[in-house]
Amino acid sequence: MTAETTTSTAQKFLTFMLHTEEFAVDIHKVREIIAFHDISPLPNVPSHVVGVINLRGTIIPIVDLAAKLGLEAFQLTDETCIVVLEVFVDSSEEVALIGCIVHQVREVLDILTSAMEPPPRIGAGVDLSYLKGVGKIADGEKIVGLLDIDLALADDGHSTADAPSADCEEGDSNAAGQ
Repeated sequence: MTAETTTSTAQKFLTFMLHTEEFAVDIHKVREIIAFHDISPLPNVPSHVVGVINLRGTIIPIVDLAAKLGLEAFQLTDETCIVVLEVFVDSSEEVALIGCIVHQVREVLDILTSAMEPPPRIGAGVDLSYLKGVGKIADGEKIVGLLDIDLALADDGHSTADAPSADCEEGDSNAAGQ
């Protein structure tokens, strides 16, 4: 083996669960992780936009990330939290803070670039543009979806689902997109 094949750089990712699926975002996109709490709803917004919160004087929109990606909704638990991310949401170079509801934050992982692959090709009509690729972890025994969070949260038609409006009262069995 040459040095080129044995040397691989790693990138840091925050991993989290959306129901039973594990995803990851570049750690540089993560501003903070906060406990789930009351969200003020907004009228006339897409169904995946749950509302807003006031985070130390800054109003932050909250998105049900599972609903935005077209995944099965989940019931809120004690592990449900909000990951506040810095994203580019439109064609401007301006960064916005957006909170994403996730079922559970897992860990920060170093994923070797040699353990990353492009997203699978599924065929016509399947939009996986929000997925940068997949990361193989635990010696390839497990994979995580590597999100391009800017595209996943873009307001330009990349929404993969039009799920029912979320009702985010803690403990409500209809919460987070059901």
